Amino acid sequence: LQKLQPLFAVVAAALLLGERLTRRYAGWAALAVLAAYFVTFPGGRVDLTTGAGTAIAALYAVGAAFAWGTSTAFSRFTLLKHSPTLITGLRFLLTAPLALLFLLAMRQAPSLAAPAPAQYGTLLLIAFSSGLVALWIYYRGLKRTQAKISTILELFFPLTAVAIDVILYDTVLAPGQYLAAAILLFAMYRISLLDQSGKTFRAAVIPGKSRGRGLGFPTFNLRLPTDLTAEEGIYAGWVHLDGRRYPGAFHFGPVPTFAELERSLEVHIIGGSFSAAPAELDFELVSWIREVRPFATPEKLAAQIAADVRDISAVLGNGPTEP
Repeated sequence: LQKLQPLFAVVAAALLLGERLTRRYAGWAALAVLAAYFVTFPGGRVDLTTGAGTAIAALYAVGAAFAWGTSTAFSRFTLLKHSPTLITGLRFLLTAPLALLFLLAMRQAPSLAAPAPAQYGTLLLIAFSSGLVALWIYYRGLKRTQAKISTILELFFPLTAVAIDVILYDTVLAPGQYLAAAILLFAMYRISLLDQSGKTFRAAVIPGKSRGRGLGFPTFNLRLPTDLTAEEGIYAGWVHLDGRRYPGAFHFGPVPTFAELERSLEVHIIGGSFSAAPAELDFELVSWIREVRPFATPEKLAAQIAADVRDISAVLGNGPTEP
């Protein structure tokens, strides 16, 4: 039930961050979740005869999945504009007092005296190692990775649990679990290819047809990097020029409105004005906004681009920043 976490994370990411589900993503994500299930349960069999508390435990598990899944989306939302170090510090500063209040509300304050001083030292070590440091590392990755991608990659934890069982407790796995683990790793790998956020590309600026300028949104046309494996679509991203970082609206794919089927890459820089096009620029894709689709008239395309720019500005801002 805790493996329902990706479902909550994906829904929260769509509502909060505007991350969209595509068929290719949905297929690999479903395969990853299914494989994670079979990694945990040999043959897919679950023992439901575990006593009267099973239903309550199930509700707690679903609640935990909801909390963890939505926190992935909320964390990325804050990380888009703030550093991982700041967000990690704020999370620790806010959650410790809240946890204490929760402890008092549950009338468990006397239990604070139960651990010995040496045990408190161990707890602090855990909090600042596998807690704070691990969270900081996670936030550094989440800042550069879409929430819908990150939540699937987090399914690596069943493999970790299985590995610990094998190494520490000499557990013998069923053949199907090894097969499910291999499928899970492959599905995670394919999903990781769908998100290129945080990866910086360098592309030459090439001549275009100036259609963007005619629509009111001038663009730089870019030569496709050979290692760009993202899905086709409209993206929010960053453009690095002259030591500054500009928010950009990226188009990657064909241009069906003008009957052009060959894939192209162009970017409208939000809040930037340039007298001449550079020879090349660096860019990174942050978030998939929508699919490429045809429009009946150039005017309708221009209206959609304006809406895309508003959405992207809401996520990234509308002017240059220091990188």
